[in-house]
Amino acid sequence: MFISYAQESPRHRDEVRQLWELLRCNNIDAKLDLAAAHQRQDWPLWMADQIREADVVLCVASAAYRKRAEGREGPDAGRGVQWEARLIRDAFYAHQDGLATFVPVVLPSETRAGIPDFLSPNSATVYHVRDFSVDGAEELLRLLLNRPAVVEPPLLRGAFDLLSGTAAAAIADEPMPGDRTEHVRVITDRLRHFSRLLAGRTRTLGPEHPETLSARHHLAHWTYQSGDYETALDHFAEIVPARTRVLGADHPLTLCSRLGLVICATSADPMVPVTHHLEDLLEDDIRVLGLSDRQTLRTWSYFVEWLAKANEPGHVLYQFDDLVAEHLRALGPDDLDTLYARVIAAWWLRVVDPEAGLAALSDVVAEAGRHYGAEHQSTLLIENILAKATQLTGDFDEAARRYTFLRPRLEQLLGDTHRLVLDLRCDIAEITGLLGDAAGAVRLFGDLHADQVNVLGGGHRTTVRSVERIAHWSKYFDDPETVLRKYQALLLLCRQALGPGDEDTLTAWAQVAMWTRRTGDHVTALREYAGAIAGLESTAGPEHRLTLAARLDSAECRYASGDVRTARNEAAALTGELSRLFGWCDELTMSARYDHADWTGVGGDAVSARDWLADLFHDRLRVLGSDADDVELTRQALEHWAWVANGR
Repeated sequence: MFISYAQESPRHRDEVRQLWELLRCNNIDAKLDLAAAHQRQDWPLWMADQIREADVVLCVASAAYRKRAEGREGPDAGRGVQWEARLIRDAFYAHQDGLATFVPVVLPSETRAGIPDFLSPNSATVYHVRDFSVDGAEELLRLLLNRPAVVEPPLLRGAFDLLSGTAAAAIADEPMPGDRTEHVRVITDRLRHFSRLLAGRTRTLGPEHPETLSARHHLAHWTYQSGDYETALDHFAEIVPARTRVLGADHPLTLCSRLGLVICATSADPMVPVTHHLEDLLEDDIRVLGLSDRQTLRTWSYFVEWLAKANEPGHVLYQFDDLVAEHLRALGPDDLDTLYARVIAAWWLRVVDPEAGLAALSDVVAEAGRHYGAEHQSTLLIENILAKATQLTGDFDEAARRYTFLRPRLEQLLGDTHRLVLDLRCDIAEITGLLGDAAGAVRLFGDLHADQVNVLGGGHRTTVRSVERIAHWSKYFDDPETVLRKYQALLLLCRQALGPGDEDTLTAWAQVAMWTRRTGDHVTALREYAGAIAGLESTAGPEHRLTLAARLDSAECRYASGDVRTARNEAAALTGELSRLFGWCDELTMSARYDHADWTGVGGDAVSARDWLADLFHDRLRVLGSDADDVELTRQALEHWAWVANGR
């Protein structure tokens, strides 16, 4: 950077020197002739070199500078300034977009009148230095250091496009760079920028000024992108009530932050119920913004996903068709939000038509690859959803192949301890167990747990669930006493980390009861079951699937203890409740049907046992296939009670 000025009064020269010193004290490599004058110079050549090499030339205003720069003084007056000005005019003439290169500066003892006309003193920005301090020269320093006081927020795609939960583990809300170094740099830079912006606006405008809340919203957004869902949730928990107070409940920015709050809450803890919150928000979005607004469409996408989780997916598939159609109409087929809507629709289509759902997901992966590149974050995360959908359709080998192909690419982009990568590692550990390698699953979950403790903390729900999976897969090779100890340790951890009434805690309690039964201690097991069932009925509800499953386990424990009549009556009651809630051929319903039929035979009614098992055998064969273990178990029981019913 070069300072061009006229050597006139001693006061003016002293102010120029103070400006030069201020700039260099703030890490700006400013050049001034005073420093070059200690040795003999070819001054015309020196000045030409400085102007040619400088990114910025400061033209210091004064009456003499203007006259000499405009050629209105004699040839012998201020030859240096006249020479510099001629070079500047020539450069300005050649590059008339040079407003950022040639910057007029007015020092404390001067006025705008000292600026040459070719620098547009009345129509372009002029930088005034009130005194030679950071505050006095703030505007000029911000220009030269590229640190503007107010930064236009980047064009983000909205609060979030992250669709967490079953249908989409997570999808970045804004197309991010495919290169990991660039990806990390973008997130780090924006976190740093919005942190500073928030601090500055809080200090100057106050914590609830709309501009301050806007900075906090963007900070929350990028905190989420970094994988720190809990801190992002804390931000939104403060933003929503503040924006409601300041802007009003119906302001579009308030609605946007409400969606961010819901998404952060479900990402931090997938157990949080949000369907009613989303339903209320969707009604407000439609009323305030209209159905075709991007914010409304995002809320709608998230709402129908959670609606499908809470209901039979087939009952809400028509909503997915409407959702995708409205996205196509309002945003077009190539918009990222439209692709995400198609992902959700394809995910839930898979539940009722696996082949069609997987084909639709494959199409979206291909389109994302064409639009954003095969290694782009959005493409990779949709691939992850396809892999998970493949796993849930029962094709474990293909799912494992997809996970294995995906993991190094996602780690290359995000790092091996990013939340999304940790989730993928959980999927890989689970599929390893499903493919028959229980010991390998335990090893992978153990490695994952160690990283989760470092990243999330030992009491985070996701970390606790890895402990549960270790206990689960251990049952395939450990003795019952060892498995029981693992579940007892899990129950203690759940009570401490999640609370005694948490659903995961109560599920662990039911597992403790079951493994206590398998060690032969039926009395203690029944006592444990009673506590777990009471907690589940209070927390999850008497008709929740976990509650009913625990009741069926308790009935089996009671049967094993010798109380056949009570166990049979409980199995009969459960068969009726489960069939009403989940259907006659639901897996849990069929387990209750088996127990009821078998125990009825033990109670002396072999004919009923035979007839009920015959019906069950046909249902299990149709639903599960001939190779399923439960089908073979039912066949053997049917043969036994048919033999007994026929008089042996």
